[in-house]
Amino acid sequence: MAWTGEVTKKEIVKDCLTVTVRYGDGKRSFDETYKDYSCADPEWIKKTVKQKIAHLESIDSGIDAIDLGPVPEPSPVVVDEEFNRALRKLNLITQLVSLGALTKNDQKVVDYVLSLREKVLANWDKI
Repeated sequence: MAWTGEVTKKEIVKDCLTVTVRYGDGKRSFDETYKDYSCADPEWIKKTVKQKIAHLESIDSGIDAIDLGPVPEPSPVVVDEEFNRALRKLNLITQLVSLGALTKNDQKVVDYVLSLREKVLANWDKI
């Protein structure tokens, strides 16, 4: 069945005309909202809907002709377990500080955060 478009909602808010159009082909449907700030061309919504319908019909007509071809294998993710452990420990320290069990000025907390700085810089591209 051919695609159709129907205006379902029109409103003007702060000099902006907003038009919602429901597209459908008898099996599928979806809404799309358009905004026009100039209102210069009273036929703009007709032209826009006509272009969208032509686009949808062209997709439907060529859907069987699409050949994806071989899908490349994803690159393996290199996991730095030591760095992940360090981030988990930082999260735990942050929670303990927020609960008041540690203070942010506690020397162990300060030393750990400073030591983590080097690990973060070394692993910046992996974050």
